[in-house]
Amino acid sequence: MSERLHPYGLGQTSDAAELTHLEGYRGLFTDYASKSYGAVAQLTGGTVEAIWVKNESGGVLLPGACTTWNIANVGKGVAASPASGKTIIGVVDPYIPAAGVADDDHFWLVVKGPAKIISNGAGILTNGDYVSNAGSGKVVEVDLTSTSLELAGALVGQMIETIAATDGLLGRCYIGQLP
Repeated sequence: MSERLHPYGLGQTSDAAELTHLEGYRGLFTDYASKSYGAVAQLTGGTVEAIWVKNESGGVLLPGACTTWNIANVGKGVAASPASGKTIIGVVDPYIPAAGVADDDHFWLVVKGPAKIISNGAGILTNGDYVSNAGSGKVVEVDLTSTSLELAGALVGQMIETIAATDGLLGRCYIGQLP
């Protein structure tokens, strides 16, 4: 698949009145390090698949946070981060500034490919570990040999780097990587 031109790149948002006609639009991006100037470093070089959505959570969504659909607007709007073990559909664009996405603003929701996620700090996340929804938009390591298949929807992806056991630490994960 080739990368297409998009009205906004990763790391950008638009307010509620802008680009509403693009809600649900799927975009493909190459996995590059985000920089505001100079040469941009290629990371995995893989494809990042994202959907242009509206934050309908009633609050701010932080970069890298797990989220789910707003039941009243599936495919176009996201709700607050689901409780631990509940199904997630993607993560908030990790290149958005730390202040996050304001309620009613539009942004890219990463649904497949490499992206950063937020650790809950319960343990070291090691390259190759599978991670699942830990609640509050964060992830935790999951042992797939002892986990119920009922939690399959809570599986976020597979880590592609190792990060310390620190609550709120961002780490790179391949979203949608299922065993």
